[in-house]
Amino acid sequence: MRKIHEHIIRIPALISREQLWAGIEHAMRYPELYVEHMVSSQVLEDKTQDGIQCLTREINFGQFRLKDTVALVEGKEAQTSVSVGGNYTASAFLIRIEEPEAGSLFVRFVYEEQSSGENDNPMVMSLRRQAYEAKDRVLIERILKDAQEAVKP
Repeated sequence: MRKIHEHIIRIPALISREQLWAGIEHAMRYPELYVEHMVSSQVLEDKTQDGIQCLTREINFGQFRLKDTVALVEGKEAQTSVSVGGNYTASAFLIRIEEPEAGSLFVRFVYEEQSSGENDNPMVMSLRRQAYEAKDRVLIERILKDAQEAVKP
């Protein structure tokens, strides 16, 4: 696997680490609520092994379906892995909560894929990176909104 993109989003002090994690975990269980053009998802298996919760999911984009696995390390990170399939390469997507000092939260997003990179068109790669960042900003905005609505009286 090679890293194709990485970025970080600072989280405003509006929510706690626990609320942030709850939002990330919810997004891993119900990604269709957070990802545009995703029709549905289904958790096929949910098991805990060595303290890591592992989900096997089927993701439906309408004409396109895939299976992936998500490893959830409580309160810290979610690692999604997709095996090579019909017309796509193996890939991985990491979401990690970072707290360099108490109360200062960031979320790091890392995208990897199994590819030599020899045929990467710079314009296509730039567009992909912009799409990843836009998707991740929407995810964080939704988590913040849901957390704020949960604490309203």
